[in-house]
Amino acid sequence: EGRPAPGAADDPRPSASSVRRDAQAMLRALEIWREIGFHSRPGFGRFLEAQQEEGLFSCYLEFWRGIGCAFLHAYASVVNPHFVSFMVTLFGGRFRGGPVKSTSRMRKKLAEDTPHLANVDPRHSVEARTACGMLGDVVRGSVSCDGGEEMVRILKQLQQLESGQPSLQVWRIKNTHRPEAEVIGGYRDVKVLGKFDAGVVDGVHLCVIVEIQVVDTVFLEVKKFMHKAYALERGDFGPVFCQAGVK
Repeated sequence: EGRPAPGAADDPRPSASSVRRDAQAMLRALEIWREIGFHSRPGFGRFLEAQQEEGLFSCYLEFWRGIGCAFLHAYASVVNPHFVSFMVTLFGGRFRGGPVKSTSRMRKKLAEDTPHLANVDPRHSVEARTACGMLGDVVRGSVSCDGGEEMVRILKQLQQLESGQPSLQVWRIKNTHRPEAEVIGGYRDVKVLGKFDAGVVDGVHLCVIVEIQVVDTVFLEVKKFMHKAYALERGDFGPVFCQAGVK
C-alpha cells in the first residue's frame, strides 16, 4: 500500500520506493485500460486528454485523487453517444443531450460533497479513490415539456420502458416542484436518475448511471438566463465580490 515508514510521517517528500510503486501502479492502470479494449476507441484518447488537462501525472498524490474521475469521464464519453441516440429515438427534438461532466467539475463536486476526504491520502483509502462512483450526472440530458400534464406523461413513459438493450431503468425521481423543495433562483424541474444499458458494443458491455431532467418549457427559458449566475454562485470563476466582501 506504500505506507510511510515509522518516523517519516512528518516528511512531505515521497520516498524513492513510494514514487517507484506509484509509477508502477500508473503503468498498470494504463495496461488494464488497454486490456479492456478502449485503446482503439475514443474513450482511451479522452482518458489521456484528461490526464494532460488535469496534470494528474505531475504529482503522485494528484494521480490517485483524480484517476477515478479520469476513468469515469473516458468511459462516459464512450457511452454518451448511445444514450443520446436512445433518447432521441424516444423523444425526438424534445431531448437535448448535455456535455459529459468534465473531470475538473467532477473533482470540485466531490470536494463539496465529501469534505471529510479532503486530507485523506487516497493511496491508503478505498473510499477516497472510488468517491467518484457517487456521481450520477456524468452522462445527462433534458426533455422539454409543455405543462404539468405532459411532464407526468413523460415520467410515466420513462418508468414503463420495456426491458432490452439499449434500455433504461429508473431508480430515483427528484421533484423540485414540491413546495418544500430547495431551489436556486426559482428554477424547478424533475430529475430522473437510473441505469442506462447500451448493451454489448464492440465486445464490451456498456452501462452507466444517467440523469434526465424533465423540464417545463417555461423553466427551460429561465434556466438559459440563470446559468451564468448559477456558475458564479458555485465558484466556477473564482471568488465573487459582494457587498459583504469576498465570497
